[in-house]
Amino acid sequence: MNQESREIKTFGPQFLIETGTNRVGHAGKSVYFIGGVTKKGDVKNNISFHEGKGLARYYTEKEFQVECGIKCAESENSYRTIVHKGNYCVNADKGEIRLKGKTIIIEAADELHLLATNKIQIGYPEPGGTKEILLNADIVHCETKGGNIGDLLKKSSLFASFAGSFVPGASIASAAAGMFGGATPGGLSLGSLAKTAATAYGGPVAGIAAEAAVNELTS
Repeated sequence: MNQESREIKTFGPQFLIETGTNRVGHAGKSVYFIGGVTKKGDVKNNISFHEGKGLARYYTEKEFQVECGIKCAESENSYRTIVHKGNYCVNADKGEIRLKGKTIIIEAADELHLLATNKIQIGYPEPGGTKEILLNADIVHCETKGGNIGDLLKKSSLFASFAGSFVPGASIASAAAGMFGGATPGGLSLGSLAKTAATAYGGPVAGIAAEAAVNELTS
């Protein structure tokens, strides 16, 4: 293909259709290019199809909105995207991805992963915002170093420090509950109380381990 086969048609100063060009852009050589620009020339929009990998590209510099289904029944699937092979990727590297609906269903044929480096929140943060959370599975695992669920399931570092000792689990749970319940009797620190109790049951080594674990959790 050479530049002699190039065709370009303009429809006024704001819209053009181009094909057969040797011009190569970021996506590769164009099979066709349809472009438009605002009167001020500050916002561009184009549709293009490219040689090489066969990339079809829609590019717009401001908002993009798709509307459909105005004549569909509420039970119909009004909008769908289909990926026959490969991955389906949605990126918002400098913003949020928001999905809103009466009911949202995420269904995986094999595995579902929720990943975050800082925090994963399920439900509204304010009390009463979310009525109920259900976990249904044959096996449920919880691996944690702290938190009230970790203490309830005896998986927190406080329980780990007493593993193999003679300190009853109920006593450890009571101490863990106290860490979230305010001041201790006599103004003693939680670490001191845990050390005293653990020493009485399991000896000096258990007492030192208990004090260190509680101090770590409350620091």
